[in-house]
Amino acid sequence: MMKNSNLLTLVALMLLTTTSVWAQQVSEGVYTIRAPRFAKGLVEKWITEYNKVDSRMHIVVAAPGTKADINFSVFKDDNDDHTIWFGQYAILPVTARQGEAAQYFSHHKLSKKKLRELFFVSDDIEESLEEKHKHGLVAYSCSHAHCLSNAFASYFGQSVANLNGKKISGDDIFLTTAINRDKEGISFNALYNLYDLGSRKLKSDVSIIPLDVKKQHAQILNDETTVDGLIALLESESVDGIPVQSIGLSVSTTDDEILNGFLTWVVTVGKDYNHEFGLLNIDDKQLAAETGKLTKKLLTAQK
Repeated sequence: MMKNSNLLTLVALMLLTTTSVWAQQVSEGVYTIRAPRFAKGLVEKWITEYNKVDSRMHIVVAAPGTKADINFSVFKDDNDDHTIWFGQYAILPVTARQGEAAQYFSHHKLSKKKLRELFFVSDDIEESLEEKHKHGLVAYSCSHAHCLSNAFASYFGQSVANLNGKKISGDDIFLTTAINRDKEGISFNALYNLYDLGSRKLKSDVSIIPLDVKKQHAQILNDETTVDGLIALLESESVDGIPVQSIGLSVSTTDDEILNGFLTWVVTVGKDYNHEFGLLNIDDKQLAAETGKLTKKLLTAQK
């Protein structure tokens, strides 16, 4: 009887040890990711598809208020060696489709200089105020730290503090609500917020502010063009007045072989889902730079 008791104890200890080792292995393979609202669908797609490639890595969405292993970066810093850039987003100037501002813009096209005057406090205060108040236009922008205002201001050589008009504290997507409540409102937003990513059409309550650009560009920059048409244009060449900014994944460590394997997949394979979620792909030169950076990190991690 004593022998049986000892045997059961031994088996129990073996099971506990095995379970502990297994749990530790699973825990070591779990990586948390924090994504902005617009990228949650893309992240879910990545998780589903990458699980078919490397079952060692278990990616979960980070709980609010917790530290994540992988974070999104939406404003490029060329000196940031801990961020891998996998795509781009484009920002368009817009107004409410049925608003008074839309009526005004149906007869006026804006150059990059005019856009700057409308959205930012001008060096020439009198000229700036005259242009804005002459037509009663009110600019709306977002004020929180990770909104599109940073990329938009940087494109025009400005700081966020110089943005003119009214500020909202919520997500960029609520700018559409703001300009529809104020029929003289104008704003700017990214393709993924402006287009119905199911139908691929511009949302019915917004209108693109016409830009004074090349004829071939103007033919595409209208309310009837699908998001795919705009993506094709903006991936092929820059358009004056439309900011295009990089988007990437920032990690806390660069010597993790499993993590670097995932990042390599995102840049080389996962990029194929960018268009589906309203994002542009990076160009071949940038792609080569990112894959080269990751290859170097993988080789370092394996030493």
